[in-house]
Amino acid sequence: YDAKAGRILKNIPLCDDCQVAGGIALAGEEAYSGNRSGHVVRVNLRTGQILWTNSDATGEVFTTPALSKDLVVYGSEDDHLYALDRATGKQTWKLATHTPASSAVVAGDKLLYSAAGALHLLDLATGQERWTTEVSDSVTAPRLRRFNVTGATFTAEQEEFISLPRPTDMDVDARGNLYLSSWKDGGFNYAGPNVGYIVRVRPKDKTPQKLP
Repeated sequence: YDAKAGRILKNIPLCDDCQVAGGIALAGEEAYSGNRSGHVVRVNLRTGQILWTNSDATGEVFTTPALSKDLVVYGSEDDHLYALDRATGKQTWKLATHTPASSAVVAGDKLLYSAAGALHLLDLATGQERWTTEVSDSVTAPRLRRFNVTGATFTAEQEEFISLPRPTDMDVDARGNLYLSSWKDGGFNYAGPNVGYIVRVRPKDKTPQKLP
């Protein structure tokens, strides 16, 4: 899609059973994504060329791949976490998670993921576990934030940020644009093709700078 206009720029055909039902990781002109066939693909968005396909997983892949400089890491419904060489798509390591894992997060030379209500920290290069801690019955994909404990410097208050019916997710790009998704008119049964939407928002007085 064109990020400014929201129109389709290119369709990239995959296999018949390769429905993309999870998140897509973007890096420059490339995209990495899993699909319902258990395949993970690396594609060039400009040309539409599929650079490699990995089919090591035996279950569907709904997680968003985590990218480092050298690796692509993702979880599968076959209860395993996989790390692939980013350049070749060959498997570097594989870890049994014993239940489907969340989308993982790369943190330097570490990897954080959740499964069955527990957080797990791994060595990114080897997949060896550093620690695990029980959190809750269920944990969604973890997020990281660097902070220093210096005491509160603000008063916690709540206010409406944006009015959106049935919001489901949000993301931000490198220029400060926010992208929000809504499940408006959606339900647990098929309600037709016109369900939900995605919007791009930014402050009225802000002009995004061009990327270097």
